[in-house]
Amino acid sequence: MRASRPRPEGGNGEDCDATADVAGRTVRLQLAHPMPPLPGQVPLWQRELGRLQDAAAAAPDVPAVLAGDFNASQDHAAFRRVLDTGLRDAARLDGADRTPTWPARAAPAFGAQIDHVLVSEEFAADRARFLGLRGTDHRALVVDLTLHAGR
Repeated sequence: MRASRPRPEGGNGEDCDATADVAGRTVRLQLAHPMPPLPGQVPLWQRELGRLQDAAAAAPDVPAVLAGDFNASQDHAAFRRVLDTGLRDAARLDGADRTPTWPARAAPAFGAQIDHVLVSEEFAADRARFLGLRGTDHRALVVDLTLHAGR
């Protein structure tokens, strides 16, 4: 695995990308953690999701996984624009969309799924599960991914 480029200035600094060799195929890996859409920070949140959208669209012919705390649900237009690049929500592919990941201690009716694993069409998703972890207010999303044979 090798890092591709540093993160742009102006955000929380936690997004990064890399490539990995998976059985002789290059796969793009992108971690996501844009700022939350708090009062006074919504434009920054939108810009950071826009950067993730740009990263998702950058190499459409290379299998990709984009994962992390997006601080956004499928109800946010800025997040749906990331999906408009062709990436698919792995939890949704496995029938577990809308399972809340934050806040972990709230009743499910009061939470939102803001943690996502997005994959390109070269991947199948299976066994999405949401795990409680100590020391965080999020539930972890773990999903098994299968990279289809090259075309």
